[in-house]
Amino acid sequence: MQFLESYPIGQLAKYVKSFWRMSCNLPSDQKLVTRDIPNGDFHVFFNLGTAFMSQKEGVQHAFSRGIVKGQQPSYLLMHQYDGFDGFGISFYPWGLFPFINIPASEFYELVVDVNDVFEATVTERLYGLTFKEQQMLMEKFLLKKLEDNIGRSSIVAFISADIVDKKGQVKISSYIDKFNISQKHLSRCFHEFIGMTPKKLANLSRINNVINSINMGIDSVDWMELVVKNNYHDQAHMIKEFKQIVGLSPERYILEKDSLYQRYSGVLTINN
Repeated sequence: MQFLESYPIGQLAKYVKSFWRMSCNLPSDQKLVTRDIPNGDFHVFFNLGTAFMSQKEGVQHAFSRGIVKGQQPSYLLMHQYDGFDGFGISFYPWGLFPFINIPASEFYELVVDVNDVFEATVTERLYGLTFKEQQMLMEKFLLKKLEDNIGRSSIVAFISADIVDKKGQVKISSYIDKFNISQKHLSRCFHEFIGMTPKKLANLSRINNVINSINMGIDSVDWMELVVKNNYHDQAHMIKEFKQIVGLSPERYILEKDSLYQRYSGVLTINN
């Protein structure tokens, strides 16, 4: 498994969290299964190698050209095979909308073909380039898209950034009062720009903060400290939300460590 990552600077840094390149070589009778835990970001992947599959609740979908992964309320399983290779972009929750002409809500709980969102020539132009050359090409492409849509703006960008920065520990009503808008209008704006409600984004941010704390634990995890630190009602509340999003209990998650969230280092290889 090889994973390269680079971070944008300048204007794109407001929207794009990172650019990355991922590839793997496996024996022909094996596949790589990884757990993709949602954190509110949008992911776009241009496939340059063998086809791969996404799996949710037992239903699998194969992709040969790449994907745009919409907001997910819970985890996905990704299946990769020998020769898997491609270029990816991680957008902040508010970051994808300015570059496309499709409401983010239309992607909710979906993984769609990248060619349904971006022109097919984008993938074709990425072949045969180094990771740095791919990033430069995509930065130029995205800046042109941003220029075309520069008139679009929303308080959603500020609010969602604040939710993520505060790790989900916010009161949504405080934004309603601050910006003098109705809850209905705020939810409608969030659905258009991000694809989910501000409360759901806060839940994902909070669980990802729990995951970060678990990942940094060396010997043991103080569960009550996590409950208090992340402002849960009690331990049962935290565990319930964790299982809904991750698909595992916190204890099981520690044992398996098979997550894309682990920077692709914790993976599960399965014979076909």
